[in-house]
Amino acid sequence: MEQEALIRRNLWLDPRDGETKFEDFAEEWLAAVSPRLELNTVAKYRSFLDNQLLPQWRAWPLVGLG
Repeated sequence: MEQEALIRRNLWLDPRDGETKFEDFAEEWLAAVSPRLELNTVAKYRSFLDNQLLPQWRAWPLVGLG
């Protein structure tokens, strides 16, 4: 019953989402926020992802990063 209440309040999280690879999440996130950002900011985020985050965490599932 608790799960149904969370769904109705739009607070339920599908546990399968934790299996999403970090790279997939990061690319989807950047695509979603890019239209609201200055081009320079997008370039900085892209560089940080490519040079710092993705080399280390690319294949990790999100659940493994917590």
